[in-house]
Amino acid sequence: MSRPVPLGSLLFWLSLVACGPPSDLPEGEDPCAPAVAVRVLEFVDGDTCDVEYLDGDLVGEQVRIRLLGVDTPEVNHSSLESSECHALTAWAAAEDALEGQDAWLTFDTECTDRYDRTLAYMFRTSDRLFLNRKLMEEGHARTLTISPNTTFSDEFEELEAAAQLAARGLWGEPCYGTTR
Repeated sequence: MSRPVPLGSLLFWLSLVACGPPSDLPEGEDPCAPAVAVRVLEFVDGDTCDVEYLDGDLVGEQVRIRLLGVDTPEVNHSSLESSECHALTAWAAAEDALEGQDAWLTFDTECTDRYDRTLAYMFRTSDRLFLNRKLMEEGHARTLTISPNTTFSDEFEELEAAAQLAARGLWGEPCYGTTR
């Protein structure tokens, strides 16, 4: 016996077939690939997650995504207590924002890094929350600019400076800007 498909899922899939990605999703000036819909499976830290493609040539494939332009403190998975300062909070913020949800990925000039992770900007499908930007605004990340993927570097640097001034996230207690 088959299970009925929830109406929300059906509407999401119909929107993919009928419309594709929203035309106003921010992306790089010369993106290496078109926007793609994914389901966020699991965050492994604040700036890296595993997703499953919901459309395009890779539908059903699972890949690791590295968020562009941001760098969160490192999680030590073998001993969580010895993770870098604010790493667990940044990881939780990313999980709370998008884990288990559908998202759009957009791209900049390069699509992969030297570790074969897909490099992307991530937007929650339901309200287009820009996760990379949210992590910077809340002080969960530092700016990480690696050319040629620099589209949002100026904006992210301004958000980092504002988080520092407001002592948000890793700029507040107990980290004070350090991850050690």
